[in-house]
Amino acid sequence: MERRKHLYDTSDYPKEHPLHSNTNKKVLGKMKDECAGTPIAESVCLRLKMHSISKADEKKYQKSEGCKKERCQETNNA
Repeated sequence: MERRKHLYDTSDYPKEHPLHSNTNKKVLGKMKDECAGTPIAESVCLRLKMHSISKADEKKYQKSEGCKKERCQETNNA
């Protein structure tokens, strides 16, 4: 990733992380690490922009675009 740093937005990484850079912050077309450098322990990807990720630090991240919040929470809790 170091060699292709120009392709990524690493602005969410901790400031002390060696790959942290504000150069590509919020630039369209740059890939972003949604976990900010934290390793992923488990993931479920149902379709584009609908996924659930369990990080190695035991935090859970869910993203569901295109459906109402109440319906997505109801589905995620089932």
